[in-house]
Amino acid sequence: MNRGFYPNNQTLYFESGLFTLTASSQVAKVRHGLPRTPQCVHWVLQCQTAEVTFTVGQEIPIEDLAASDGNNVPLFTRFQDAVNMGLNLQADAMSAIDSTGTVQALTLTKWKAKAYAWIQQPQ
Repeated sequence: MNRGFYPNNQTLYFESGLFTLTASSQVAKVRHGLPRTPQCVHWVLQCQTAEVTFTVGQEIPIEDLAASDGNNVPLFTRFQDAVNMGLNLQADAMSAIDSTGTVQALTLTKWKAKAYAWIQQPQ
């Protein structure tokens, strides 16, 4: 986990560690350590083991992923408050469009979740 100020000293940020993906469960709940509810939270999945055309370290925003198990529910739900932020996985399988434009099924065990959050400090 990282916390600190961006160079302008006005934006306080938080970067989480990595969280294991488990089908249909809460993936993460983490204390962000910011002085109030983050104004912006960005969750990504980070590739841990190369898969299809995805490379280790590559990040995909969770908004760019789709459920591939036929359930008609959002793939992820998120929450945040003044103390914690979290991520829930609502499905058993997921897919993403790779750099060639091809839909690829992803293996949950090859990916981990990570969060970025920040707030703007008053001047």
